Amino acid sequence: FLKDKGLTDIAVAGVMGNIQAESGFNPNNLQNSYNKKLGIADVEYVQRVDSGKITRSQFISSAHGGFGLCQWTYHTRKAALYDALGPENIDSLGGQLAFMVEEMGPDLVNRMNNAGSVNEATDIFQYSYERAGKPNMENRRNQANGYYSQYAG
Repeated sequence: FLKDKGLTDIAVAGVMGNIQAESGFNPNNLQNSYNKKLGIADVEYVQRVDSGKITRSQFISSAHGGFGLCQWTYHTRKAALYDALGPENIDSLGGQLAFMVEEMGPDLVNRMNNAGSVNEATDIFQYSYERAGKPNMENRRNQANGYYSQYAG
């Protein structure tokens, strides 16, 4: 998907290492501490969003934590995700990836495509897009380099 959107192998690996760290590639992923806080599992959370039991306002609230592949957390970004996919498709893998690429924009894609290494692409994506509070960059870089070794070419 990401290569079809124009990302290089190095850029794709940088994105993948970050997504692995954020959600383990689970588009249903509700930030772990919020599973406990809300008392529901990821799948049940998505079902409640889909049915309207969790409203748009509740979904975008910081009380619900990060969600999805990229653990969108900030209310304006979660609102844009919700509005782009709709509640019935909030867990769509393809929808979340398309939203991510659109949200990245051509400038970030170009910066990542011009990265000289997988580590640089991983760092660019983390610090320009993900902005995790505790990024654990060693893990993100290791994951990204593993994906590059496995899939590049």
